[in-house]
Amino acid sequence: MARDSENLEIAVAKMRKAGWRITEQRKSLYSILLEKSEPMSSKDILAVHKKIYSGKSMDLVTIYRIMDKFQEIGLIHKVGQGGKYVVCEHLDCKSSFHLIELCKSCGSAEEKHVPTKLISPLFDYVNKKHKFLSASHSFCIEGYCLSCQ
Repeated sequence: MARDSENLEIAVAKMRKAGWRITEQRKSLYSILLEKSEPMSSKDILAVHKKIYSGKSMDLVTIYRIMDKFQEIGLIHKVGQGGKYVVCEHLDCKSSFHLIELCKSCGSAEEKHVPTKLISPLFDYVNKKHKFLSASHSFCIEGYCLSCQ
């Protein structure tokens, strides 16, 4: 729980640095994601929010907007084909390459650092061969975790 509290403080600092107002909605949604180890859809997030914050109103459009904002500053990742979200374990996605390992059986998601020397050649190839300059990255590998193999 202390780790979640520390991560929330770091996330709030990133929001401030990006010039955002710090709202209860943003903090509550980020806290919900912090507590889960598996990716959550916007509908999942809304259901948990309604359960925990029963007196506070929230709709899917607001959640989509906040999730988009969180992605912009590297607080979360969108993973898998279902458009689910998971908290970035590094809280600074622009500093290193990483991928998400998504278990098709239990639904767990784990973020792994990928050394720059391994991934840079891929971006160089795409840039030179296809004349495409990558602005961001999101790698998700679906398979089976050690517990589900």
